Parts: sequence; structure tokens; C-alpha cells
Amino acid sequence: MSQLRFATARDVFEAFTLAPSSIVTKPTDEPPLDFLRALIKRGKLDDAIAFCGYLLPRREAVWWGCRSVRALLPDSDKSKSSGLSIAENWVRDPSSENRKTAEDFSNDADQEDPMTWLALAAAWSGGAISVGRSSPFAPPPELTPHATRVAILLAARLLPPDERAARLRTCVNEGASLAETGLR
Repeated sequence: MSQLRFATARDVFEAFTLAPSSIVTKPTDEPPLDFLRALIKRGKLDDAIAFCGYLLPRREAVWWGCRSVRALLPDSDKSKSSGLSIAENWVRDPSSENRKTAEDFSNDADQEDPMTWLALAAAWSGGAISVGRSSPFAPPPELTPHATRVAILLAARLLPPDERAARLRTCVNEGASLAETGLR
């Protein structure tokens, strides 16, 4: 059974203020999975990564990001995988405590590391976040898919150029499947 929250691709764009600036392709009124598959077919993989992140609910988006980064960087340095582990822990148990752990980790982590962005995706999934000395505030819903997109694209830039398209296509197809079925 489909887990889709949106009837059309345009609905996805309208739900997230960052979508039009992170997806070059203009929205259509076709079903979101048809739009996503058309992006893949046309080789618009950066757009497809962004759109898939917005299409998925936050928890599924973080899980998809974790699986994608693991697939893109299978031999990654284990000493740098803390952000990935923290994000995966939040997916398994999306508690406020695990979200706060992700936020605390992200505050001092390497912002060029895809795994830091996975932790940020979990940190920005809800609750209240603090930035510097500002009062805590609820993160906008688009921050989780944005962070997921950044994590995947940072990981992809570490791939040999001749592998990038095929591996990103696999990640997007897995995201589309997750959109249809949800987490199990």
C-alpha cells in the first residue's frame, strides 16, 4: 500500500519553501512517483535526490539518507561514522533524547562530512533546536529533507565520476520504493 502524502508533484513543491530553490525542474500535476521516475529517466539525479527527500516523511527521509550514504561510501572510515550511527539510532527510536543527541553531535562536527548531515537531518526532525544564543525554535519541516539531500550529494562527490550516476540512480530508486511502502 502506498504511503504517499502528496497527490501531485506540485503539492510537494507547495509544501516546502526550499523545494523550488533546490530542484531546477519545474513541478507538474503528475503523481509524485511518476515525476520522480521521470527525473531519473532524464538523468536529473540531483533534482531526483532533492525531490525524493521532500517526498518522504522525515523519519523515512533520514533512514533513506543513512542507507544511501552507507551504499555510496561502503568503505568509509569507522572513526567518522558517529553521525551515521546517531541518525540510525534516531530512526530506530525517534525520541526527543535521540534527536537531542543528534543535535549536540552536529554542533561541533565537520560540516563537510556527509555523516554530520545525517545527524543534522535527525536533529532537525522536530522538537526545538537551539542555534547559538537564540531561543529554541521548532525547525521548519524542510530542514530534514534538505540535510538528507546534502548528505547524499556530499557522499556522491567522493565517488569516481564514472560511478556517480548509476549509484545515485540506485539510491533514488530505493527512496521511491520507501515512499511506496514506508518503513517496515
